[in-house]
Amino acid sequence: GFWRWLLVAAVWAGDVQEVKSQIEYLWPIHLQVLPLAARVKGAEGVESPEFAAKLASIVEKKYQEFIKTELPKEIAADPNYKARFDSDDAGRYNQAFRTWQRRAAATKYRWPVNEIDGLDLLRVPKTQGVQYNFDELYESPEYKAFVRHVERLARAYVKRMDENS
Repeated sequence: GFWRWLLVAAVWAGDVQEVKSQIEYLWPIHLQVLPLAARVKGAEGVESPEFAAKLASIVEKKYQEFIKTELPKEIAADPNYKARFDSDDAGRYNQAFRTWQRRAAATKYRWPVNEIDGLDLLRVPKTQGVQYNFDELYESPEYKAFVRHVERLARAYVKRMDENS
């Protein structure tokens, strides 16, 4: 999945920087907490509150666009998907958007669909005429910064585990 890819990318990059974080050992789990974005100005966090708000805004806008334009196309194109969608609970809109996001990521990064976690992608075919593009997110400075933070944390984690083994 996506996070495994980031971990692999971080290991290959080899550039480990010092990261301040809180570490707790919950046998046998290594738990590391790092406030990525401060909740309010002046609070501790690697990024400002606006960082998280901008990412949320991008995703919320795309969610609304998806519900209005792309989801109806997917439902109309596949009677089996329509039947499953119509019989699901209220979370079906979130699940549909999640599936669309995974498809968009697979398209953007050329990942094989069967390697992305979740059977929903295998049950929902790629629909002709649906735009599986989320460049508003992937090309945003905030997302790129987020990915850099995750890669840096993954490298630090791998380094720490190597030192402890």
